[in-house]
Amino acid sequence: MVDDAGGLAEAMAFGTGHLRSSHASRPGLIYEASYADYLLFICASANVQIDPSVPCPQSPLSPSDLNHPSVSVTISSNGSSNGVTTRRVVTNVGLGPARYEVSVVDPLGFSVKVRPKILRFKIPGEKKSFQVTVRAAKSMMDVGHVSAVSGSFTWLDGLHHNVRSPIIVNIA
Repeated sequence: MVDDAGGLAEAMAFGTGHLRSSHASRPGLIYEASYADYLLFICASANVQIDPSVPCPQSPLSPSDLNHPSVSVTISSNGSSNGVTTRRVVTNVGLGPARYEVSVVDPLGFSVKVRPKILRFKIPGEKKSFQVTVRAAKSMMDVGHVSAVSGSFTWLDGLHHNVRSPIIVNIA
């Protein structure tokens, strides 16, 4: 992907794609986040308590834990990290039972594992959780001098739904 000047676009310079309203009205899976979830995200990101009824926790949170379709993690450039694991929960908003299998596009220099690889829903409204783990790969030196790289994972039901989530790896 290129930027306006024709150079290689940074990972944060583009979205997940164009909106197709016929598909958006039947998403298959959704990521839900409550008011309190967003307040805790602000606590983790900026250490700011906006609503006194939702105190910031004493132990530090990671902004990457917000139950959001995109996954953004920070990994040390020396590759010494054991990786970062974050959890997501999706809700089946389809019309009936569903089976989704994950497909992953690794960010350059990193490996991504999604567990479980298959989500089976018996009824609409059912929730399932999964974990996304990002680790530096042996080819991390191929990344060069960039501050972030991107990849994605997509939940596919083999019928109508392709639920894509971008992954941004910030290199510190």
